[in-house]
Amino acid sequence: MSDYDEYTEHLNTIYGASQDKEYNDLCERVGVNDSNVVPLPIGDFMAQFEVSEKEAEEYDDPEWGYENLIIKGHMSVVVAEPNGAKTTIFMREVCPKLVKAGYEVIYVNADVGQADSKSMVKHAKDNGYRLLLPDMKENLSMTDFIEGLRTANESGQKFPNHIFILDTLKKVTDVIVKSHAKEIYKLFRSLTAKGATIVALGHTNKYKDSEGKPVYEGTGDLRSDFDELIYLIPERHDDGSMTVSTEPDKVRGKFDPITFEIDTNRNVTLSNYVDVAAKVFAKEQKEKDSPTIELITESINAGDFTEAKIVEHCKRHSTGWRTVRGVLDRYKGELWTLELAFQNNAKQYFLIK
Repeated sequence: MSDYDEYTEHLNTIYGASQDKEYNDLCERVGVNDSNVVPLPIGDFMAQFEVSEKEAEEYDDPEWGYENLIIKGHMSVVVAEPNGAKTTIFMREVCPKLVKAGYEVIYVNADVGQADSKSMVKHAKDNGYRLLLPDMKENLSMTDFIEGLRTANESGQKFPNHIFILDTLKKVTDVIVKSHAKEIYKLFRSLTAKGATIVALGHTNKYKDSEGKPVYEGTGDLRSDFDELIYLIPERHDDGSMTVSTEPDKVRGKFDPITFEIDTNRNVTLSNYVDVAAKVFAKEQKEKDSPTIELITESINAGDFTEAKIVEHCKRHSTGWRTVRGVLDRYKGELWTLELAFQNNAKQYFLIK
């Protein structure tokens, strides 16, 4: 058999006979013939990475596990500040809904103590999802669970309808050490290729960015390797209840922000969207502005209600005019009204009673 015949037979084996004419035409155009062809080695290594149409047909089309939060077959990370209601939302609201939708839900919690685990076990049983508590079992830990998952993955096991929720990511790997985290993310990706859905719950850093927004805890690989990175932004109320909204940061799909209401008994309901981030930012800004607000209020109550008099009053208390004018403008219509005097259009401020 000639080199040419061997090459075309090899291509036919990989691509099918339909490729033969196309290959012959290509050889003719580029001047390849029996005497100068360089055959590919039998068992071309590239062939193993190609996905056939038949294989592609078996892949699932994108579908929501939980709308605007979890896409089936993706690996997602949902982060919040400590005590930001991650566990409450996922155990009380998300897991039961996933079970009702027909998924096999495995919630792995390595961030809970014995005092809370008893009620969690009952809730899982009542709502049909599997709750794994590695640290509650003698001589076991989250590390053992991950190794078991790795073994199952390497054995070729499929996970066509499984959603794994891992609480929390820092119990799975050291998110600050790039090499450690990368290995876990590689495992997660391999599991999704076998049908699994991975949801890791993580934390935000103590400090926010320059715009006052939260920052996830971990290296840049966390954001780049996961399909979705979603923040949970909590607002705590005086009675102990909470409003928590999502803030999608990186997504592969169309995600709208959603809001959860958590009552004093830790019951969770999905509600109309509230921009909690904006409310929290406004509250923090008002706390920061409170000394200047008090000075402005003092000036107006003393009868010095023109902008010039207000600025002069605040200046005597070491508050600059830029700060004063910013606060005057920020709370116009909320704390005071603005009117223009007939003479010289001087700005006058009056408190809203």
